[in-house]
Amino acid sequence: MKQCIATNYSKTTAKTIFELPLAALLSDHKGQKKFEASDITIVDDSAYVVCDSSWAITKLKLPLQPFSKDNFQIGNPSRVATEESDYEAIFHHGNTFYAVRESVKLKISPSKKSSYHAVIEELELSDNDYAVLNECPCEFEFESKK
Repeated sequence: MKQCIATNYSKTTAKTIFELPLAALLSDHKGQKKFEASDITIVDDSAYVVCDSSWAITKLKLPLQPFSKDNFQIGNPSRVATEESDYEAIFHHGNTFYAVRESVKLKISPSKKSSYHAVIEELELSDNDYAVLNECPCEFEFESKK
C-alpha cells in the first residue's frame, strides 16, 4: 500500500477567516442580551440553534450572513419569565423537533421528594412560534441543579 505523506500539511489546513457571536447573526434580538448557544441541528438550508439562556429556537439561513432578516428566533425567548430554558440539545425527526432541557426539578412520585431530571420537549415549529406537543422527563436522576 502506498503511503500519502503531506509534508506541507500544517501550511494548507483551513484557518478561521472571521468569528462572530450568535447575536451578530440576528437583526432582532427580541429584547435578549445573553446568547449561550448549546446545540445546533441542520435541516435542509437552515440551522436551528438552542441556547440554555433562552426559550426561543433560533433559525439561521445557510450560508450564514450577519444581521440577516433570514435569521430569526422562533417563539418567545421569555416563555417562562421566571427561569431560563436550560436547553442543551436539539434534534429532529421529520418535521418534529426535540429540545432537551438539562436539569429540571420535578416531583416524579408522591412518595419521593423532588429531584432533578432532564426533560425532552417535543416541538412543532411554525414560521414565528412553536408549540410544545409533549414533555417527557428522563428516568436518570441528577444530584442537583448544576
